[in-house]
Amino acid sequence: MNRKFGIEIEAYGVTKIDINTALNAAGIVCHIEGYNHETRPHWKIVSDASLSGDMTFELVSPILEGANGLEQVMTVGNVLERLGAKVNKSCGLHVHI
Repeated sequence: MNRKFGIEIEAYGVTKIDINTALNAAGIVCHIEGYNHETRPHWKIVSDASLSGDMTFELVSPILEGANGLEQVMTVGNVLERLGAKVNKSCGLHVHI
């Protein structure tokens, strides 16, 4: 599979610094940025004013492709779960193909 895709994960309950540190330690290049709609070559953590809860964030992937892209998504999901990230009815998961 070589289809290109991207994801946006909205959640809360973990600091952006903790997410950034853990993802980079897991081999996922990630940066904390201000709110923007720019496509980056790395994962980015941005704010999202539509979310409710403490320490909200949106984690946006770069353009991903194939098995490597799916592996990155799995790694990111595992890191967020390990850190205790939470979701509520204000959160969503967006997939762009």
